[in-house]
Amino acid sequence: MPYSEHRHSTPIASFLSTLSALRNGLGNFIIPLLPLMHMNTPVVNLHGKQAIVTGANSGIGFETAKSLASMGAQVVLACRNKEKAEQARHSIIATTGATMQANQIEVEILDCASFDSVRQFVQNWRKRSHMRIDIIINNAGGISNTRRTTVDGHEDAYQSNHLSHVLLTLSLLQLGCFAPDARIVNVSSIAFFSSPALDEFNTDSGDIICRYQEGDSLPWDTMVELYARSKASQAVWSMVLQRKLQGIEQWKNIVVQSCHPGIVKSSMLSQPNGAGGATGSDLDMFKSFVQTFGIDNQQGAVVPVWLAVAEEPAQPELRGLYWDRMRWINFSGRFTLRGSRAREHSFPRPHHPYIPRLAMQSLDEALDNLSSDLTKLTSLNQGEPPELNTEPAVELATWRNSAIVSLEKLKDAINTYQDNPNPIERERIISTTAVFIGHDSFTDHGCQTVAIGMVLFVVWSVRWVDTPEDCLNKIGALDRSTASDVLTNYVKPLFTTAHPSVHLHTGRIKHNPLSVQNMYDEQTWKINGPGCWNVLAWVLSNIESDDVEKLWPLIIPPLFTLLDDYHPPYRIRGVNVAQILLKKTPATLLRRTGIDELMFKALRGALQNLTSDWASELLCVAMPCYLALVDLVLPNDDIRRFNKLSELVTDTIVPGWLYASSRVEVLIASVNALLLVVQALGSGSVRFLKAFIPQLTENLLPKEFSPSETTRDLQIASAECLLIIMKNGRPRMPHWRLRILGGVLRCWVNVTENTAQKNDNSIKRLKTLLIEIFRELLAISGPLLENEMSALRDLDSHIFSELYRNSTMLEFLFDIFSRLKKAWRQHYPADPPSWTQDDIPDLTGKAFLGKGAKVYFAGRRNARAYISIDSLARIGKGELRFLEIDLTSLDSIHIAALEFLSANSQEVKLDILVNNAAEFLPPIDMLTVDGYDLVFGVNCLGACFLTLCLLPCLLKTPNPRIVNMASEAHRWAQRVDYTSVIEGDVRRRTDPFVQYGQSKLGLMLFGNELHRRYHKRGIISVSIHPGTIVTNCYKHKPGWFVSILHLLMYPAHMGAITPLWAATSPAGSDLGGRYAIPWARVGQCESYAEDVDRMKEHWAWIIDQTERFSPNIAQFRDE
Repeated sequence: MPYSEHRHSTPIASFLSTLSALRNGLGNFIIPLLPLMHMNTPVVNLHGKQAIVTGANSGIGFETAKSLASMGAQVVLACRNKEKAEQARHSIIATTGATMQANQIEVEILDCASFDSVRQFVQNWRKRSHMRIDIIINNAGGISNTRRTTVDGHEDAYQSNHLSHVLLTLSLLQLGCFAPDARIVNVSSIAFFSSPALDEFNTDSGDIICRYQEGDSLPWDTMVELYARSKASQAVWSMVLQRKLQGIEQWKNIVVQSCHPGIVKSSMLSQPNGAGGATGSDLDMFKSFVQTFGIDNQQGAVVPVWLAVAEEPAQPELRGLYWDRMRWINFSGRFTLRGSRAREHSFPRPHHPYIPRLAMQSLDEALDNLSSDLTKLTSLNQGEPPELNTEPAVELATWRNSAIVSLEKLKDAINTYQDNPNPIERERIISTTAVFIGHDSFTDHGCQTVAIGMVLFVVWSVRWVDTPEDCLNKIGALDRSTASDVLTNYVKPLFTTAHPSVHLHTGRIKHNPLSVQNMYDEQTWKINGPGCWNVLAWVLSNIESDDVEKLWPLIIPPLFTLLDDYHPPYRIRGVNVAQILLKKTPATLLRRTGIDELMFKALRGALQNLTSDWASELLCVAMPCYLALVDLVLPNDDIRRFNKLSELVTDTIVPGWLYASSRVEVLIASVNALLLVVQALGSGSVRFLKAFIPQLTENLLPKEFSPSETTRDLQIASAECLLIIMKNGRPRMPHWRLRILGGVLRCWVNVTENTAQKNDNSIKRLKTLLIEIFRELLAISGPLLENEMSALRDLDSHIFSELYRNSTMLEFLFDIFSRLKKAWRQHYPADPPSWTQDDIPDLTGKAFLGKGAKVYFAGRRNARAYISIDSLARIGKGELRFLEIDLTSLDSIHIAALEFLSANSQEVKLDILVNNAAEFLPPIDMLTVDGYDLVFGVNCLGACFLTLCLLPCLLKTPNPRIVNMASEAHRWAQRVDYTSVIEGDVRRRTDPFVQYGQSKLGLMLFGNELHRRYHKRGIISVSIHPGTIVTNCYKHKPGWFVSILHLLMYPAHMGAITPLWAATSPAGSDLGGRYAIPWARVGQCESYAEDVDRMKEHWAWIIDQTERFSPNIAQFRDE
């Protein structure tokens, strides 16, 4: 029979358990006499399906695996004993005869008494060529006669029978292994009925397992109770898992069932570490009963197999249930999930002719008593607001005891209530009980558990609720009408004085507020509404997203009153409510009402309150909320996003370090907050290296007046943050190498010499981070640190050997190569598709043509050009023209520009110019036609001259864009040495990499000066770094060398992302004069690339070198 999850009193549960046992025993007694009553194993074609059966080397698991294999399934026997599992495998193959293939049955090791074994199983599964799972039978388990704790710290039966199956199933779900219509069958037991309730009392010293020491022998009744608890958890979890999966699109058709397979003559009763090694008259009686009336393992496997393959248990109304083996008794009942998405589910529910009333008190009277207790709470502080964590301890404890009694009485009244509550009663229940669900001084875990159970009843109208603490986050939607009643009749009257920056009746921002929130005004919500923030948070958590806008005027005023309160604990409550709001609210609503900017301001105020005793907690809760708001309302290509993130650094974190220098706990919270900001900034964090690196390296040193544990937490947090910053700003790290190295070495000495705590996990974590930082530093600045490394080896080989042994350049380079190759193979197939034949200009041209643009493909007339033109012509859209140009010849550039201008004489227009051509590391003897270094002549001089020749046309075009293909290599040269770009001894002595770097720096200087001079006339000039891309610029190098380089590079189509974004993004007006980096975001270039004096000097030099070829460009010399 299917059985629902509703809670029963202990007498009723025991009665049902006894009744079911007697019925099964009687049925099993009759079965041998009436062969037709045998339950037959269903026969289904499972060819192409894959199944996992845990505990499959004997008993029910073995018979289940054999049945699935006989139907053609690929079966994996997940067992802890490999020898027995192999015997079972051979037995299945032998039993099924010639129809079985030898590789159809596989063995994988899985010990449910060890989480590490479960994780290893999942890792092994990840490596399989065929990972899809159609069926999983969580069967493994047992009963123990000894008080035993697993290596993971859990009671042995509970972990083996339940927790490991939870970990296994969820891990495989997360890995994406389950088929869309997979079956999950959890083998439970009839002992489910007799299990005691699982609540907070199981965690204290009164629990049954606390009566025995590790290794003590357990009596039979205790063995059964522990076994029953694990099997009850297995069944309840199955129901919860099914409900959760139904709400997720990709898993909504997965079927989860739990079952009692019957009273089976299982080997579990003879195992020496289980029932076989225990004694007692009650145990002997039970064994006799099983041997007399029990069924064999083959019959015991029928129900798990039936649930795994038959069509009936996959019906929507029969999913997520507990199945008793004998299905000839049917209970019926229905309940409705309330809410704007109301839908009816048919879960069979037991019908009982009599349920004893545990409390005769009416619902109204119980609500009145609880309301009276809440009124008394306001008097604990002599009529003042009952500030958080400030009420007298003794009086508060007395009040809390009284409140939990009232809550229990209300729960009893609800459980015996014969009808669904009317709207007024629903509103009162939420308004009084949701007060207790937060983590405030006037409530505790007991109050929270009872209160959450009652609000669950209000939303779902389900009786016999026994809920864990986190069930509030998992319940269904609250209907808009009830939510409106609670907010209107309970929350709104407490906030009679609206926040001065918010319209009380619309929830919109006031753009010219006449006042500010006065901390001395009478604040009714503090005096008469303790816990009102919990009510607001609960309502927000449970309404539908579509209802938020309708309830906006009821939500926003109290929210901002909390956010801007002068007392930090209330601000923290406000931030918690804001986090819930951001999960429910679309960005358009926040922007339309102006609440986004108001919330930025309020959160920034909370983050700047660093002198408070609550500073650490404020940073921990407000920073994630601020970043969530940034992610919601500011897209990645919006320059305001970078500005908002930068404000966090300049206005909050860096100034906060001045206040927190003597408060280590605030420093820890500040560094943890900085880590979040740095991850959001990406390479933009290099702007603040002068502030970050000195502080973080200072934090690595021990603090003399702080506890060692606190200091260690600060060191770990700082090391994690420093590592991220180093990876974000690699090109800048050589400048900081000595500062970082000094901090790492001093910290390493402190950690290594602390022998008392050398095995502490925090010490191990810190040493791992220091080694990673050291390796990263060597990868970035290895050649510059040769002297320091040599001195380090000679200084103290005992202390530093572990550090530099784990940080050799060879090992690091191999690790980098492996990670890059792995990342490449994850994102791109082993056989490169056809687009790898295209270069960035080809792909950019294809994108423009695909949108119907008129495209001029400019290049030399050679075989490569013909191939590109043919590829572009196949697009079949837009208009393609070829413009012959040789960037090694200034005369050719001038002729090509004249040809373009004459071809467009009737409609002078150029919307987008992409300066892409580049040379890299050619032979030293290669020069341009005019005697310039080939790299500088093509990458910089030629591109700049072409732009100047086309500038008259660009100035006549509305808002044209010039995209200059720069590079991160601009950081390789701090200035342009103009004597090194003309043939001579200076050029030949110049490092080729520096030559390439100054060519890209010159192009950036020209582009930035172009923007500075003409941005008011609509010109948008952007410098970009397309990424480390597979292109033909390495044509001068040997093929084997280029092949190795290409392994470490991104494909060409990714190189087109950033230039296309810069050329077409709607945010184009904000990109002028900026530096764009992969993939389509604004980065930070070197400061000297934006130096106005250098920009002017370079502009003049370009004109000096080229005006003899085109005298008209002299008009652009002066600003």
